[in-house]
Amino acid sequence: MSIRKILGRTGLVLVALVAVFLVARAILNYTTGKKLEKFLAEAKAKGLPVSDTDLGPACPGPANAQSLWKAAAALFDGQYRAVVSTNVRKTTNLNPEMTNLFEARPLDEKSRSLIRGAIDKNRRPIDFLLEASGRPCFRETDRRVFSDPSGVSASVNMLHLIKLLGFEALFRAEGGDVPGGLSEWTKGFRFVRLTMKEPEIINALIAISNAKSLLIVLNRIVDGRAVGRDDLAALLKELDVEAWRAAVAGSYKGERVFRIETGRDVLRGRLDALEAGSGRRFVLWLARPWVRTQLMRQYSEFDEIEALFGEPYFQSRPRMNAYDGQKERQPWYQQLPDGGISNISAMGLKEASLEALMETARIGLAARIYWAREKRLPAAVADLVPSVLPREPLDPFTGKPFVFRVDKDGLLVYSLGSNEKDDGGRGTYSIAQLVTPKDDDWSWRDTIR
Repeated sequence: MSIRKILGRTGLVLVALVAVFLVARAILNYTTGKKLEKFLAEAKAKGLPVSDTDLGPACPGPANAQSLWKAAAALFDGQYRAVVSTNVRKTTNLNPEMTNLFEARPLDEKSRSLIRGAIDKNRRPIDFLLEASGRPCFRETDRRVFSDPSGVSASVNMLHLIKLLGFEALFRAEGGDVPGGLSEWTKGFRFVRLTMKEPEIINALIAISNAKSLLIVLNRIVDGRAVGRDDLAALLKELDVEAWRAAVAGSYKGERVFRIETGRDVLRGRLDALEAGSGRRFVLWLARPWVRTQLMRQYSEFDEIEALFGEPYFQSRPRMNAYDGQKERQPWYQQLPDGGISNISAMGLKEASLEALMETARIGLAARIYWAREKRLPAAVADLVPSVLPREPLDPFTGKPFVFRVDKDGLLVYSLGSNEKDDGGRGTYSIAQLVTPKDDDWSWRDTIR
């Protein structure tokens, strides 16, 4: 047989194989497309979100606190003059100052001057946040705001502004206006809780960080100061741990929708919706049937994730870690369209540390109410149940009662933290502590008198 005939027949075979492949790909593309449509329709019939409109009722402009949030973030000024250094413009992220509060160390005059300068520079943004706390809803109108650098910058600004608001509330209390300081603190905390009405993970992360900052401030406002029983009772009502846990779990509902929208962008050929290294346009064209399959698989995984976040952390942590370990071993092709769902254990750690701070605050405030009524401190948390607390809170890291100590210095109640070791109530406020399990105790201290 001549070379020409061999090449000709080989060419025909290759053409036939390509034709078969293209037909098979077209059939798969059509059938997976129909399957995805049916899958999403069934999910919606079950009450699961598949679009933005499924995430909750509309939040019209005048009611939406998000507009004030954006205005405050846009006006934030991170540079200001300190009284102690009038010729140098200084900036601060307030983390060293927050660390001092967390460790119950007094702020030096330089730090106070820096913070007061920042508050003066940001009076209008802070007022916007206080006003926003009275609005009924918070919804993001641009679903892709956090993929834009300006959106990320606004989020960082919000972290700073909440800290400034907290410090202003503390300074008011230190100046003798404890009710005024608590009123401002409550508005700030309500605003932070309001942001959780936008069900997305990024909002939950920001809200958790902001709530933790404010809880640290609350401890310093209350510590050693006379606080009325009505004010203490009102603060207890603000600290609804179950509502926060449910809100964090609910943030994954928004993530469901985000994954679907991202997948649709990938299917439309928008390569910017893919993470780096996920493939080129031709590979994407070939992979569309597989992308649809992965979308359905990933969407279903959220059932398990939401259930994990609905449980106490000490129960769900082993399964969260196992889930993340499985994701790390997952082959690359199962990470389409956007890298898969991973690192839920870090989110669980953040939420648990917030619960620890909130529960210790609740115990500390309840002990204050008990002291005002009985003229003595309780010997144990159990003494507060059910007259002040409906149940005895459990440490989210251990599932056991919090450490509760009363001595000549007053009251100390704390969680053992993720290392599950008793460090005597000593803790450090640092970025590493907020994102890794290398923390120590989360505590509430009060020299009640």
